Amino acid sequence: MFGNLAGIDKKIRLYPNPASAQLYWQTDGQRMESWQISDLKGRLVMEGRSSGGQGVLDIRGLQPGMYVLTLENSQSRAQQCFLVE
Repeated sequence: MFGNLAGIDKKIRLYPNPASAQLYWQTDGQRMESWQISDLKGRLVMEGRSSGGQGVLDIRGLQPGMYVLTLENSQSRAQQCFLVE
């Protein structure tokens, strides 16, 4: 997991990063079925369902800090860090 935190998973594009209200995500064409946001201690803070290769998340309820977005489907999993201001 630390490797994902230190680097960038090229399967996911997040913007804006840092973000404050909405976080947009886009994959490299893969359709994702679910998403999760965890803090850096691994605690799940948000989760939901997805039905495509892109989406927008309302993150206004998150406290400032670093988080990890995890996107999954039945065949793959991708993670990316983002900062909430």
